[in-house]
Amino acid sequence: LKKKSGGVLGNFQSRFCVLDNNTLAYFKTESSPSPQGVIVLATARLDTTSSKLKFALVCPGRTYDFTAATEADRAEWVAKLGPAIEAAASAPGAASAHAAADAVFASIDVNSDGTITDDELLVACLERGVGDTDVSELFKALGLKEDGMISLDAWRAGFANFVALTETETEAEA
Repeated sequence: LKKKSGGVLGNFQSRFCVLDNNTLAYFKTESSPSPQGVIVLATARLDTTSSKLKFALVCPGRTYDFTAATEADRAEWVAKLGPAIEAAASAPGAASAHAAADAVFASIDVNSDGTITDDELLVACLERGVGDTDVSELFKALGLKEDGMISLDAWRAGFANFVALTETETEAEA
C-alpha cells in the first residue's frame, strides 16, 4: 500500500502494512524494526468513497489515506479492514475514553519507551501538517512541562489540545 504523508499536499509513499491485534501498523519498509505509526481500529471508520484504488481510515483527529496498486489489492484490504474494525469496536474496552489518546501516543512514541520526547512530538506534528511550530510553544499549548518528555498520563490530559491544535494548523494550510 501507499500511505499519504501528513498535510494537505502530502505525497503517497510506499508503506509495508500489518493488520494485527485490532491495529493497522505501517512501516517504512518490510524490514523496518518499528512502525512509523499504528492505527487503533476501534476508533477508526473505513471510507471507501474516494476512488477505485483509494480508501481512508478516519480516526478522531486524523484521517489516514491509502492507495493500492490495483483494484484487487484495494478490495482485499477493504475486505479485511471492514470486519477487523467491527471486531475491534466491539472488543471489551474499545469504548475507553482514552482509546484515541492512547492510539496516537503509541504512534508518536516510535521507540516504545513509554514517553514522547520533544523530537518525537515535532516529527508527529510535521506529519500532521503542523508547520514549523516551536516545540516549547507546543508543549505550552498542550499544558505540559518543558522537560522534553511526555508521559502517557500527561498526554491523556493534553490530548484534546493536541487534536485542536493540529486540526487548526491543518485548516490554516488549506
